[in-house]
Amino acid sequence: MNNPKHLRNFISVWAVSILTMILPIAIILSLGRFYDVEEFGNYAVAASFVGTIAIFLTFGLGNVVSFEIASLSDNNKSKISELMFSSFVALAIFSGLGFSIACSALYLLHYNSQTISLVILLGFGYWFIGANSVLGGVFMGIKDMHVPAISAFFILLSAVLSVFPCLYLHCPLWEIAAAWSLSQGIGCLVTLLFLYKKGFLVKTKLTKRQIWLMTKRSLGIGFDSIISRVGANLTIILLPLYLTSYQIGIFNGAFKPFMLLAFPGECCMRFFSPYIAGIRYESKKKIQEYLSVMHKLVAFFSLTILIAPIFFSSSLIKFVFGNKLLESVPYMAVLAFGFMIYYSPPQSPPLMALGLEWKVVWCSIVRLLSNLIALVIFVPKYGIMGAVIAVNVSLFSYWIITVFIYYKAELKPIKNFFKYIVFASTTFLLGWAVSKWFFDNLLGIAVFFIISSLVSLIIYWDKSERQMVITHAMSIINKFRY
Repeated sequence: MNNPKHLRNFISVWAVSILTMILPIAIILSLGRFYDVEEFGNYAVAASFVGTIAIFLTFGLGNVVSFEIASLSDNNKSKISELMFSSFVALAIFSGLGFSIACSALYLLHYNSQTISLVILLGFGYWFIGANSVLGGVFMGIKDMHVPAISAFFILLSAVLSVFPCLYLHCPLWEIAAAWSLSQGIGCLVTLLFLYKKGFLVKTKLTKRQIWLMTKRSLGIGFDSIISRVGANLTIILLPLYLTSYQIGIFNGAFKPFMLLAFPGECCMRFFSPYIAGIRYESKKKIQEYLSVMHKLVAFFSLTILIAPIFFSSSLIKFVFGNKLLESVPYMAVLAFGFMIYYSPPQSPPLMALGLEWKVVWCSIVRLLSNLIALVIFVPKYGIMGAVIAVNVSLFSYWIITVFIYYKAELKPIKNFFKYIVFASTTFLLGWAVSKWFFDNLLGIAVFFIISSLVSLIIYWDKSERQMVITHAMSIINKFRY
């Protein structure tokens, strides 16, 4: 992993994640700051609903294109074009399926008119995201990961010029949703231009076998993602049946910031997945080496960033929402435990890269069922805290089944488990000490992260891993110097 191209790709994946994942988060958080709690709740429900329905478009297909191209022995343009256009046939199938499900769900859930209009407008944007994920999956598969970063930059630029002025001017919510969808369409056009420039838009003959392969794998990854997302977002989707819009806003004030806090771990898994797919047919020892490095990096971010709300939730809420959603503070601290477990080793994305997506579906089924049961039991009795408990139960259930799949596949995802325990104990003590004795504010969070990172060099990372970090850091510094 010392190849300079790997470093460029790693930085590119971070850039993509920052530019694409931060945008919807920034919009949601801005709504929480500039709009009243009821409007914030309606937009959050619509975004969660559309995001769940559009999983097949936005996640399954893009990953399958990336995994299949990564496993090719060479970058044959005709073969890559065949995989890409086969995915667009599957995209058309999933679009029809998603539209049917959305219409049925909207009829059954009896959402108010504002939420329904937002669902329709946001739906166009998610279709563009799906198309762009297929196009960008080509570049992820050939490990030219800077192209999706460029596309994401243009999406952000168009959003800055259209969405955020609407937020600042307090425009109607439907205008914000329409502007966001338009920005996604611009990103799709940018990626298409790069494909044309690279010569990947060549005439090809589609086969039923290839279309079925892409559809089948997309269904596996998509079903896992949609059931998993339903499991995670079921609480938000069904909260209107139990709580008021104001209470839903309080819950989302605690829940939504974790989308931001979790993105470093998501970046790492997104970066490693095409590489793991590329060694799918190689020795188990080599696969486990890649798994070990990935899980160690993801766990590092979990134990230095996702742990922060346990001790600094008040500071984080004030930073994100001002003083409007301080009632969310205790709920955020409790949610942090669930997210920490969820992002602890082992993780499910490498299993999908290895072709085990249909086994991972069971993780999501258990997550969905456990969330539904916990929701019915705890929300009527404990209100917002019941919703928090339901989310944590679902996250823990998913993680337990993931552990079982690794065990059945005879894969060892981590090495030296003792180091994880020592580092986790150390960061808990550091978080408690900094928040109680020094700073319970943003400065305290920065001090905690810096100290934890320095301590990790001594008790967490091996000598070879420390050397790799230093080498890459010096490479980045030298590029800026020269």
